[in-house]
Amino acid sequence: MPVYLDIYRPEQVTSTWLYNCGHVAAKIKTLPQELSMTSTSTQSDALARHEQEIDWGAYVLNILPPQLLEKNLGEEQIASLRSSINLESRQEKSRYLLSRFAGWMFDRREAKQALCWPRFATFDFVDCFGSMVRGLFNLFVDSSLFKKRASAVTIGFGDAEMVPGPITTQRPLCLFNDSVYHVDISTALADLERKLNGYKYATPETGIDLIKQTLLAYQHPFLKALGEAAQVNMHCTYQAGCVDFLLYGRVYAPRNCIELVGTVRNALTNRLPVCLVHNQSIPLRDSITYINLGTEGSQSCSVDASSTCIDSSS
Repeated sequence: MPVYLDIYRPEQVTSTWLYNCGHVAAKIKTLPQELSMTSTSTQSDALARHEQEIDWGAYVLNILPPQLLEKNLGEEQIASLRSSINLESRQEKSRYLLSRFAGWMFDRREAKQALCWPRFATFDFVDCFGSMVRGLFNLFVDSSLFKKRASAVTIGFGDAEMVPGPITTQRPLCLFNDSVYHVDISTALADLERKLNGYKYATPETGIDLIKQTLLAYQHPFLKALGEAAQVNMHCTYQAGCVDFLLYGRVYAPRNCIELVGTVRNALTNRLPVCLVHNQSIPLRDSITYINLGTEGSQSCSVDASSTCIDSSS
């Protein structure tokens, strides 16, 4: 019988030291619908001037926990978050979601409930989505599950519309063995593979729901991407072609969702650097293994191989 947890901890406990916790900022006392909201960034601080007009990006930044901004996001990342939110806020749906996000944050502040978020590579947990607004719903974790799950789970907002995703297909999504999240991710996949090899979930047809339910709940974009891509039947969509086994510098195409989970788990167990790719045409590096996640209907694009969504803890 295979051993799935041989080099990882057998218990399902998140590495809590990889996260910070704090409370919602008290700078803003008013909900967006009570202000004059704009999608254009202003040079000066509207809060300091006590004005009623503020851009959406600045508003969001001013309700996030101060410790998150001060210790876990750099100046360029904060600027990128603000500008991206402002750009998306030109769409009515995005404004609706931002208002719902603000209301949820106000409720947490009123209840004096702390929020927890990734301490390392924090921006990647938001930026890895096709929408930065959608990424906001992946920023915080459910700390009540730290002692029950191998990797942190995205906190629930209590609304089917207030969910993160989908993960961007515009660039590779990578996990290298120096990532501080490597052990948690590997343990989560090993536990899932162990369950899949039970009689009840022995086939792709019976296992697909468990795979999606399990992986999509996790916060880390690498696990979410696997959950989004998992299908009963899978095939190569990479433009330059695939191989049917892991090789450095080549793209491997799993045949189904069971094989996808097992292959990624095997690669991480052996400390291989792994990049998940869709049907982009990208230069491949001989020092990396690649796994195809493409779907037949996705749009292809060319990206720089150095542009990865997540590669390590730094």
